[in-house]
Amino acid sequence: MQSPWDQKSLDLLIKNYPTKGKMWCVRALGMKEHQVRYKAALLGLRLDTSSAFYRASVARRSEKVTGRKRPGHSAIMKRYAQEGRILNHKRQRKHFFCSQCKREFIKPSGKSHMVRCCSKACAVLRNKNKWSGRQHPRGMLGKKHKPDVRAKLSIAYKKQWADPKSTFRSEAFKQRQSDSMIMRHANKEFYNDVSNAYSRCKAGWWENDDKRYYMRSSWEHNYAWYLEWLKARGDIKDWEYEPDTFWFEKIKRGARSYLPDFKVFYPDGSFEYHEVKGWLNPKSKTKLARMEKYYPDTKLVLIDKSVYNSIKKWGRLIPGWE
Repeated sequence: MQSPWDQKSLDLLIKNYPTKGKMWCVRALGMKEHQVRYKAALLGLRLDTSSAFYRASVARRSEKVTGRKRPGHSAIMKRYAQEGRILNHKRQRKHFFCSQCKREFIKPSGKSHMVRCCSKACAVLRNKNKWSGRQHPRGMLGKKHKPDVRAKLSIAYKKQWADPKSTFRSEAFKQRQSDSMIMRHANKEFYNDVSNAYSRCKAGWWENDDKRYYMRSSWEHNYAWYLEWLKARGDIKDWEYEPDTFWFEKIKRGARSYLPDFKVFYPDGSFEYHEVKGWLNPKSKTKLARMEKYYPDTKLVLIDKSVYNSIKKWGRLIPGWE
C-alpha cells in the first residue's frame, strides 16, 4: 500500500503541528492519530512553547487533578525504598491515599479499581462535597421526589403512552421523526462520520493512488482490495464506493432508502452493485426486499459470510488484504 504522505501533506504537518497541535493536523489531513504522531516523531517536530495553543493546553492541564502526584508521594516512596518494602510492582500498587482525608491505606485485593476512600464515612463525605458546589438548572440539587409523587408520575407516563391521542403516538410526530432521519441519511451525516453503529466493526480510511474512501468495517476494506486486484487483472474495469442511493418513494416510514456498498463496472459496459454483509438484521432484510420490489432491473450481489470466506482463501495473493 502506498504511503498517504505526499509533499503537500508533509508541508501542512511541518507548518501547523508546532502551533496547532496533533489533533488539528489529524482533522485537517483526514488521517489517523497514530499516523500523524509517528510522522511528527520521525521529522522531530515539537510544540512551540510560545504559541497560543501550547499556553492554552498548559492552562487546561493545570486545572485537572488527574496525573498529579499524591501529597507526600515522593517522601513515602523514598521511605518504603529505604525499608525495603517495595519488592515488586504489585506490592507497590496496593498502597494508595484516600481521596477525602488524604491518609494512606491499603486497598482490598480485587477491588483496587473501585475503592477510592479508606472508609465508608470518607466515601459519603467525598460524594457530598463533590456535588455541594454544583448548581442544578431546575433547583433540584440534593432533592428527591417523594414516593407519592413518583407514583403519580408513573401513572401519568403510563396513561400518556396508553392514550392513542397522545402527541408521541400521533402519526404526525412519527412522520416528523422519520423525515428528520431520512434527511440526515440524504445529507450522508451518518456515512461521513467516523462513528460506527456496530461496535465490533473496524472502521477506517481506505486509500490507494487515486481513490480514498472512509469504510465502516474490515470486510469492506478487504473487499475493496479484492476489487482492486480484479481491476489489475482486467476482470473488472473499475469500482466505486457508495456512489448511488436508491429511494423508495412509496414508503413513508421505516426503510425508505438503500445505499449499496460498491458499484462494480465491467469491461463490456455493464455494472452491478455489491453489498457486503456479515449478517442480516431485520432492517437490512427489509431494504433488500424493497430493492428487489422497486428496482427489479438493478442487479445486486450480496457478499455474505460464505462468499467472503471463499474470497478470503485467496487473501494471501491480494495486495493490502488484512
